Amino acid sequence: MPQTDAQREAVARYHAKFDEFKLRVPRGEGDALREHARSQGETVNQFLVRAVKETRERDLAKR
Repeated sequence: MPQTDAQREAVARYHAKFDEFKLRVPRGEGDALREHARSQGETVNQFLVRAVKETRERDLAKR
């Protein structure tokens, strides 16, 4: 079933709330990241956001 105009607009509003980054990792690392995220009960995105946030906070605390 094709999307309605209202659905397309809703998706656009949702995506406007976020910044996007493309991440490239060495072949095979993706599987390890997915497995680790799964073991923590997180999606890969949730895991990466948490990892970046925790690292940033730790780095800022060093100053």
